[in-house]
Amino acid sequence: MAVIQQFSKGRNNNFNLLRLLAASFIAFYHCLFMVYGPLMSDARFPYLYDLSQIVLNFFFVTSGFLIAQSF
Repeated sequence: MAVIQQFSKGRNNNFNLLRLLAASFIAFYHCLFMVYGPLMSDARFPYLYDLSQIVLNFFFVTSGFLIAQSF
């Protein structure tokens, strides 16, 4: 069974791709909020806010992991 240490050695990993996808989703969420503004409610986009919080936390955790790894 592989552990995370085996996958995170060196610069040849997929953390940058995952961070790019998470940042792109957060940018998309902000664009939706700028377009719809106060009209962006839970009735129109029921799970988007919860999903954005999960993706934002994922982005911060992966970024923190990479910073701790470089330290």
